[in-house]
Formats: sequence, C-alpha cells, structure tokens
Amino acid sequence: MKPVHLASHALVASVGMLAADASTSKHVVLVHGIWDTSRTMRKMAHEMRAAGLKPHIVTLTPNDGRASLEVLASEMNRQILRAVPHTASFSIVGFSMGGLVARSYLLQFGDPHRVSAFVCIASPNRGTWTAWLDGSPGIREMRPGSKFLAKLDKDAARFSRTRWVTIRTPLDLMVVPANTAALPWAHNISLPVLAHPLLVSDPRVIAAAIESVGGDLSRMSAAERRALRRAERLQRQIEDTPPHRKASPAKQ
Repeated sequence: MKPVHLASHALVASVGMLAADASTSKHVVLVHGIWDTSRTMRKMAHEMRAAGLKPHIVTLTPNDGRASLEVLASEMNRQILRAVPHTASFSIVGFSMGGLVARSYLLQFGDPHRVSAFVCIASPNRGTWTAWLDGSPGIREMRPGSKFLAKLDKDAARFSRTRWVTIRTPLDLMVVPANTAALPWAHNISLPVLAHPLLVSDPRVIAAAIESVGGDLSRMSAAERRALRRAERLQRQIEDTPPHRKASPAKQ
C-alpha cells in the first residue's frame, strides 16, 4: 500500500528517498528486537557481508522491556562509537523494538550527515496494541500515542538526507495492527511473511534490506537475487491494486 505523505514531512519524503545512491556507506548497524539477542541478526549479517557490506550487530541489554528505549539507545551509541570509524557514514537496520531504539539513537546522538539509510523491519512506529499487555517502561513507550513515539516523529525531518524504508508483514501478531509499522515519509514494503519472528530470516526481507542500504546485489547468491525479484514483483502488485480490492490481508 502506498503511504500518504503528510505535509509536515514532505521534505523527508522528497529528499530522503533520493539519498540512497552509489555513495551509500558499506557500514551497517543491525539492532535486534525485544527478547532477542545478537544471534537473531546473524543470518542477515552473513548475507550482508556476502553483498560487500560491513555489518555490526548491536546487543541490547536488558532485552525484555525493563529499560527505557532511550536508555538502550545510549548503549547503542556506545557500541557504534566502538565499531564504526568516527568519520564514516553508515546505515541502520532495526528489527521490531530495535527499530525504535535506533530511532531514539537518531534523536539523541544521530548525525544527519552520517546516516545513509534507515530500515525498520516490523517496528511499531505508530505503536502496537500488544504493548498494553505489559507495564514495563520500554514496552509502555511502544503504546500508540505515547510521548516517546511523538518525540521520534518530530525529529524525523532532521534526517531528510537519509533514505527511510520500512518492511512489514500483514500477518504480524506482535505489531498490531500491522500497518502501524509504516511511516508516512518512508518507502513502505509489505511482504506476506508468516510470523513476526521470521521476518529477519526471510530471504525476501534480507534481500530488500540489502538493496535498501546499498549492498552489491550481484555478489548475492542466486537464491537471494530470486527472492529479491519476487519481493519487488509482490510490492508492485500491492501498490497497483485498487483500494476496493484490498480486502485480503496479503494486499494491505
């Protein structure tokens, strides 16, 4: 489904999408989600190395929502300072809660001139109803309408040079409703992955993430390239479907 660009983010939509070009940095920071560890991102990191990129996996501790996402963003900043050369630009790929931690990193520490691309995979950018099931500080921040999420949105225009991409599945039972993962100023991709945890290992998602951060697709395996072509065809079908035919979850 094509996003509706909000007037307040027109600059981000028009400029940010042009920022991803051949000059995109090879450094990519990967951020796992809630209850996950760095192991969750290892397959994606492996495929990114095969595509000529230099992935760095951030480990979030604690990973269960006990800590505010703003605190986890501080830990992310410390790990980036150790892993990425201070003069280098880099891209960020955040999965689920990790995408919100990464957005908080942008708000608190991010340099708009260094972040080439920002990819959220099934991150509750506009909140998720499931966050009402737990009162932990970090999970409360993921509730729809939270002050935390409002602060992130207000900061987005500062990163107009960054390419923004979201990837989600309409079958998500963690981010509810699933379309809250989309951002009005981003390129939003919907793929019918069967479950939320499978997104980071799905070949189509990995291929789309690699393309979004400027990886060399010619160095990917034939299977990964086929997965990317399937994802691109599916995305075109979703975008070309008239609104009155979008009743199926796979077409939302």
